[in-house]
Amino acid sequence: MSEKILDIVPPRKTEPEQVESSGDEPFWSLSKIVALGVVVVVAAGVFSFFRFSRAEVKIWPRSEVIKSEKSVTVTQSATSSEQRIPGRMLSVRVKDSQQFEASEVARESRAQGTIRVYNEATEHLNLIEGTRFMSASQRVYRASRRISLPSARREGGEKKPGRADVVVTAVQPGKEYNVENSKFSVPGLSGSYLYHKIYAETVEPIDGGFKGKAYQVTEQGVEQAKQSLTEQLKEKGKTELERKDYNIIPETFVQNTTGTFVSAQPGMNTDKFTVQQTVVTEAFAFKRQALNQLVEKLAKAELESGEVYRPSLNVDYEIQDVYPEQKRALIKVDFSAKVYSPVDKSELKSEIQGMSLPGLRSWLNQKEGVEKSEVTTWPSWRRSVPSDRNRIRIKVLIE
Repeated sequence: MSEKILDIVPPRKTEPEQVESSGDEPFWSLSKIVALGVVVVVAAGVFSFFRFSRAEVKIWPRSEVIKSEKSVTVTQSATSSEQRIPGRMLSVRVKDSQQFEASEVARESRAQGTIRVYNEATEHLNLIEGTRFMSASQRVYRASRRISLPSARREGGEKKPGRADVVVTAVQPGKEYNVENSKFSVPGLSGSYLYHKIYAETVEPIDGGFKGKAYQVTEQGVEQAKQSLTEQLKEKGKTELERKDYNIIPETFVQNTTGTFVSAQPGMNTDKFTVQQTVVTEAFAFKRQALNQLVEKLAKAELESGEVYRPSLNVDYEIQDVYPEQKRALIKVDFSAKVYSPVDKSELKSEIQGMSLPGLRSWLNQKEGVEKSEVTTWPSWRRSVPSDRNRIRIKVLIE
């Protein structure tokens, strides 16, 4: 068997195809962009460090509380002096009116009215004062005066009775004696021929009769109403004065009532009446601000050094003596306040500008008059105070 011989030829090595470069590589490659970004960030950080860096120093100076007691005079003629403050008379006028209920009283009155008396007799007659007249309803009334009755006469063949008008009053109180119209006889003439010759009739209604409970204005009721309104107006006057920006000295309050008007007089029958009054309220007073300013001066006068912390100033007073005619008062003042060592912010900035933070903290801890301090910077990793004093902020805090 013949053998086959295979000629194995190794494959040729293929060279990669060379691509010719045009020579135009892109300018903003990724590496260049990253590098530029780093540069910008670093530059911004450096710029901010020098341009916007700042420091804030908080200082709590040592403080103490002082207490004292002083006598202060309040007078209308006061000027700024050692222990005097100005005062002034305040005045307010309050006017008002109010309606009040009249008193309920037992009341009785007799009906009264005018009647016309006729005389048909041929002779002139006189009826005495108090002559009784009886109405058709058997109610009796008495004449208020003597009645002169002319005799009857003839006119044109007709007989005309003589007549006279008279006011009569019921013999008893009560509404039952009120009548619109009625005829009247004279009981005293009963049994004589004149009984039918003398008679009367109403000219106007007879009224005014009453017996029972009714509303009436009484003197006591009027006085109580005036007193009630006066008290209300006095209280209102005090309230209006106290609303003013003054401290009132209560012992100097003076209140007077003027211009009182009452719509009804005692005895009038009405269910309501009105009272109108005016009350003038006056008082001596002073400005709280003036007292506080004087006390602050007095407190400073007692210090060898230091400043008074105004928000801590506490002032209490009580009235000792009042002289109303002189418009003067003496008050005892108790006050307390915190006193602290002042801090010159401008000088402090000059001393600390450019100082390292550890050095500044050590320096502040040893500085006289400083209770405690706190230093912060921006950016937070900055380790020194800016050299530019305009970038240093000083805050003084009082506890």
